[in-house]
Formats: sequence, structure tokens, C-alpha cells
Amino acid sequence: MILPSKRKERNCMVTTIRLPEELHSKLKRNAKKQGMTFNGYVLSILWKSVQTMCHNDTIQF
Repeated sequence: MILPSKRKERNCMVTTIRLPEELHSKLKRNAKKQGMTFNGYVLSILWKSVQTMCHNDTIQF
């Protein structure tokens, strides 16, 4: 489900994803270590991943 964010000035979308409990815990713990919010940390990982894929012009999993 994707919903428009209430913060339209930032052109953000709200989405829901299912994460395995262990992955969620690790992300949450790492975000705290970095002094970031969970959302901010996940966004930074996603941006870095997308930029790397675009730079390499490939998608690798």
C-alpha cells in the first residue's frame, strides 16, 4: 500500500513493507548506533543501494 505523505513539500510517499523480525531488529539497532531514526537509516541504505546500482548500470541481488 502506498499513500501520499502529509509532507507534500518534500514529495514523500508512505509505504508499508514486511520485514523479517531479525532484519528489523538489526536495522533498528544499527540506526540507534548511528544516531539516526529507523526511517532515516533505512532511507540512507536504500539511496546508497539505488545509486550504486545506477552507477554500475546493473541490478544484482
